[in-house]
Amino acid sequence: MKKIILLLLLFAGSYAANAQRDCTKKMRKLAGKMDTTLLHQRPAGITGGAPYMLKLFVVIFANSDGTDVAASQADVRRQIANMANFYAPHNICFALGAIQQVNNTTLNGMDADDEESLLDPYVRTGYITIFVHNSLFDDEGSLNGSAYGIPNYYLSIVGSAVADTNNISTLAHEMGHCFGLYHTFEDAFGEESVARTGGCSDCEDDGDYLCDTEADRDPISESFISNNCTYTGARTDDCGRILLMEIQNIMTYGRRPCRNHFSSGQGSRARGYIVSDAELTDATAGDNVNIFLSFTYNDDYKIYLAKNTVTFQASNYIATGSAKVSASANAIVVKAGTQFRPTVNSGYTVLRVNPYCQ
Repeated sequence: MKKIILLLLLFAGSYAANAQRDCTKKMRKLAGKMDTTLLHQRPAGITGGAPYMLKLFVVIFANSDGTDVAASQADVRRQIANMANFYAPHNICFALGAIQQVNNTTLNGMDADDEESLLDPYVRTGYITIFVHNSLFDDEGSLNGSAYGIPNYYLSIVGSAVADTNNISTLAHEMGHCFGLYHTFEDAFGEESVARTGGCSDCEDDGDYLCDTEADRDPISESFISNNCTYTGARTDDCGRILLMEIQNIMTYGRRPCRNHFSSGQGSRARGYIVSDAELTDATAGDNVNIFLSFTYNDDYKIYLAKNTVTFQASNYIATGSAKVSASANAIVVKAGTQFRPTVNSGYTVLRVNPYCQ
């Protein structure tokens, strides 16, 4: 008797501002000012309509002997859900392809200055790869996360930030860098002034290049931010105007529980890079996936992600042995002849309704 196996899984404080930074300011690359024509492009590589759905692959590190696992899979899924909630208003969503544990003591205690040579073997082509480490640092101190470049297609986050239920914005912050977003207090191109009109206005050419985020500076101390998330400082710009400092913006620093939104301009810039940066475009899923191939998979990962439907059409699609087969979409169709027979403890099959793109 032929069997069709279908597994549907539905997943649905405050601290010192600079004691552990969300990301290093020494980026490997800076995108610079965005060509506004990019906001309206749709290259051939992106086949689906809005929202743009980005494919994720997560690597959780542990020590070489399997101890000190950086984070639990449950906490990773929870933080991806938090991130998805912040991006949903901007027509950006996500699909989780798989979570892999890699036992490597060196990478579990990650020096972010060494990322090129060490992380490259684990970066998953066609995905945004999220690395989770037990500790993360650079030569300036501890880090909560690092995107390594702006834009980029992989990032790192420390396990303590993943586990922290009060910190729901660090993963979204690092993903923002991957999507071409700067800190609101970016000064590599000049410090932004408060004015939006007149002779002091420079929001299009300085700071984060966005005029719908407030002029900001890197918070020196959390003491300038009240417990109810109000900025109480009196720092001024070069024209003598008091900085308003939008401490609720996800791309700033300060009290992480205060951060709760991206601006419309940040959403537009992020979408612009998704359709113009080759690696991000490659990591974008289409509306539907139809699998016609008759084949037997017995090892490695086979991942199928779509916004609407993944359909196993094959007359003889077999997954066995240590093959790790996963599919995620709003609907999954498995037709007769498909067989999922993974070996216990080495392979698996997960067909999951996607909770991160509704």
